[in-house]
Amino acid sequence: MATAAEIRTVALGLSRSERAKLVHDLLHSLDDDAPDEPAAVEAAWAGEITRRVEEVRAGKAELIDADQVHAEIRARLAAKRAR
Repeated sequence: MATAAEIRTVALGLSRSERAKLVHDLLHSLDDDAPDEPAAVEAAWAGEITRRVEEVRAGKAELIDADQVHAEIRARLAAKRAR
């Protein structure tokens, strides 16, 4: 059986799209409760969206202006680049 280091070396030699597919498959393998059916995924997202909309309507969600969010993201990225 190959070691994690050997697998990592081989994986890093893959193309970008092959690595992305591998990452997707590995992450999916960690979540045993993840629904395999697209309809189940859609239903889960629909429920989450409904819950979030209800929170907004009830005044329980903190709404942040998009310009503020974008500015914060730009500042975080700039800080990372400066390191």
